[in-house]
This record gives sequence, structure tokens and C-alpha cells, in this order.
Amino acid sequence: MSDTNCRHAETPCPPLVLTGLTGSHPLGALAAFGLLRWSAEIPALRGARLHWELQDDWIAVLTPPAPLDADALCRLLLDAHAGAGGWPHLAGAGPTLRMPVADFRTRCRDVSALARPAARFAADFATGCGSDVIVDDKGRLTPTRLHMTSGQQQFLAALGDLALSLLPDGRRRGRQTPAALIEAASEALFGPWTWPDPEHALGWDPDGERLHALRPLAPTADSANKSVRFAVWLAHFALALLPALPVRGRLQTTGFVPERRGGQRRFRWPLWESPIGPDTLAALLGLPELSAPDDGGIAALHARGVVAVYESQRHEFGQGYAVLRPARLIPPAAPQVRRSAPAGPLVF
Repeated sequence: MSDTNCRHAETPCPPLVLTGLTGSHPLGALAAFGLLRWSAEIPALRGARLHWELQDDWIAVLTPPAPLDADALCRLLLDAHAGAGGWPHLAGAGPTLRMPVADFRTRCRDVSALARPAARFAADFATGCGSDVIVDDKGRLTPTRLHMTSGQQQFLAALGDLALSLLPDGRRRGRQTPAALIEAASEALFGPWTWPDPEHALGWDPDGERLHALRPLAPTADSANKSVRFAVWLAHFALALLPALPVRGRLQTTGFVPERRGGQRRFRWPLWESPIGPDTLAALLGLPELSAPDDGGIAALHARGVVAVYESQRHEFGQGYAVLRPARLIPPAAPQVRRSAPAGPLVF
């Protein structure tokens, strides 16, 4: 599988080091994956490639198809967001993924009928939401393991709020200046993250979990959402790379280790040093070695060119709520040791 773009082959563009997106953080990794997948939908970024560079942490590096600086990338992404025509993958879907399975089936038919080779994000996003084969006892869709909201915090409604918050007139608390939107995009991509936003992080940010026994504030005074909204918005595009499929009568979300009865659910992701495009990333995330339950596939991934694999526990609480916990590095990677050899290609 190849993501080679002729413009890359002729004149490699200077890469952009995305210092806000760290590979050891589940939201940082998901946001980097989502940025690459979204780039395929934006003409000026189509052909972009992604890899990771070891500094104090693993840092995402984007190689665009044409020269861009940090400010230009932020403006390009915000312009693409504002011109998305209502975000068709969210339009008409209702507030929650726990919809009647007949509604989901109809939605999948509609988006697949409109899909084209160069414009298929809505169809890919639908595969990341669930499968109409796996239904709960009320006839509703069983959603992806990345669905971590419940009650009034409904997943699709929260995504809609996120989308609106990145428009000048869309945020509930009033109009935003273009400079404020640029600042939001820049913080997500280039850091440092200060969690200034009240939008929901959808459970993907371990820093959003409040362990009140370890905090100086009472729960009643520490209930407001805090997030890096543009990073969360980027991360939701990664669902198109992580399909949820029926396996032996249960829903298996790509990237999650199949859980044993009563076991913890774990989300895994790889890091690599050779620039790749979204098709190769989708293949990499779907490798069976990544989700081998006994960690036995990790060595095989390193033999393929993966340089690190991280894992985050999906911690469940309440009724339907969950959060990704801080990640751990799975051996045999050694992030404290810099590689002396040049990065090699991933092998499939």
C-alpha cells in the first residue's frame, strides 16, 4: 500500500513539528491521526503525511504537500471547517449514537450512496460509530468503544457543539474574533495545552478526569468541563480510521484489545518514524498484532518499523460514562534512547 504523492517525490516540503500533539497522550495521538485523515478531505492538504519525532516525548510531525507555516496551517484548517457545508457526517444524525438500529442502517445506506473515492469521510465515519449487526436489548446501536458519554452528555450533540464552537458566531457565550479561533487551533497543534475551553472532551483526555480525593476543590465547585476543544475536534476524525466491527457476536473497535470477561478495556496505538499517509495509517491501526491480548504482537510491530506502542485503559464509571486513563508504554520500545539509524519504511 502506498500513499506517495508526486509533489512529495519531486520536492519534499519542510515538515511542521506539531509540538502540541504528543504520542504518549491518547488525545494527542487521536488528534494527530484525525488531522491526517481530515487532510485527505482538504484539497490544499491532500497528500500530507505524518510521522513521530522523539524529543522529550514523541511529537507529531506533519509533512504537507506544499510549504506551510504554523499560522497558515491553522488558518487553512479553520477555513476548511467553516466551509464544511454543515459537516455532512453529523447532519441529521440526532444527538446520540445509541439510536434505533434501523435509523443507523438507513444512515449508512445514505452516506454510502454518496461516497466517492476522494470524498468518503461520512461513510468511513459511520463505520467507526458501530455496526448494525450488534444491537442492545432495546434494539439500539451498540456504539464504538470510543463512545464514552451518557445521559445529557450525548456524543453526537457534543460533537455538534464542538463544531459550532469553532465558528465566529457559533459559541454559546458569544461571537469570537478570528484571532481567538487561531489561538484555539494553535494551542491544540503547537501547545502548550492550558485546557481553557468549556466544551466536553468526550472522555478522550485523561487530564479531564477529576479524582476528587486528590484535588483541593469540592466536587460541587469543580464540575465545569475543561478541554482543548480543537484537539478534541481533530480527534473525532480518527473514528474514520477505527472501524467498529462484529467479531464472534460482539462489537470490536479497531485499536482496542479484545477484553476477557471482567477484564479492562484497553486502547492501543502505534508510533512510527517514516512519514505515511492516511491509507497506510488505516492499515497500520488495523494490524492484528496491535490488539493481541497477550502483548505478543508488539515485537512483531517493531520488526515492521513501529518504534513505540502505547496503551490507555478505558476506565468506566457511572452509567455509560468512561475516560481514557494516562497511557503506559508497552515494551520493547525504549523512548528514552534515541535511534542512531535512520528511520526505515513500515513493512506490511
